[in-house]
Amino acid sequence: MKKYNEEELNEKKKRESIEKAREVASKSQEIVDNNYEKFIQKVSRIVKKINSRVDFFILNSLSAKIISLILAIILYVSITSSGDVNVTTQANVGKNVYGVKVIALYDKTKYQVDNLPETVDLSLIGSLDQIRKTEDNNKLEVIADLTNYKPGVNQKVDLLYSGVANNVDVKFSQPSYEVNIYQKEKKEFKVTPQFVKENNNYSYEANLTKNTVTISAASHTLNSIESVYVLIDVDKKTKSFVSDAKIVAFDKDGNIINNLTTDSDNLKVEVTIVPLNKGGN
Repeated sequence: MKKYNEEELNEKKKRESIEKAREVASKSQEIVDNNYEKFIQKVSRIVKKINSRVDFFILNSLSAKIISLILAIILYVSITSSGDVNVTTQANVGKNVYGVKVIALYDKTKYQVDNLPETVDLSLIGSLDQIRKTEDNNKLEVIADLTNYKPGVNQKVDLLYSGVANNVDVKFSQPSYEVNIYQKEKKEFKVTPQFVKENNNYSYEANLTKNTVTISAASHTLNSIESVYVLIDVDKKTKSFVSDAKIVAFDKDGNIINNLTTDSDNLKVEVTIVPLNKGGN
């Protein structure tokens, strides 16, 4: 057996130490490489999982409905903030219209109708462009058709409409009314001239073509008439003139009475105007 001297033995131990150090370093690097690869794989799995969740949320039908609802709310807020326009569906809107005149169809020479409003409020329902077309045409009419009605109380009449664009609906604030229909009677009344907007620097005298007028109305309306005037406007008038003047009936409280007809809406009057001499010569 070969014998090593002390110097050779130390050299051998040194080489063995270096080899072990290299082996340890190699294994350490291998461990690091393996751990790094595992870390990358783990991160990759997490990213894929997140992507799948996002795809599920976008493509899922329930998620799509949630997104649609959010967009619908945004549309609602943007449109309703413009005033009298209200959203009814995603396609239609509602526009409020106030004070539309009611056209009552019946024989006004024979009948008097009570409890029917002169104007009503309503909403136009449809697409925005068709609603604007209806407003631009200015042909919207509200009609109460009473042509086939007979005298009686608490009779229901439904409001009708015309003059709207295609695919536009009308919703009334009150779609029907209970009306009272009366047979008209006739009565003669004395007419009194009444000057309007007089000037204290002038005196006025009116000569009427007739001093009485025949009024047709229901009996309770005729009984409520306290006085009948022919109203003569003399605003800024300084010379005598001839004109037609309107006939108006009043109740005992000074309120104008409607729902009546006269044998003539106006009377021809001759007005004499004389300036007043306030100097006192």
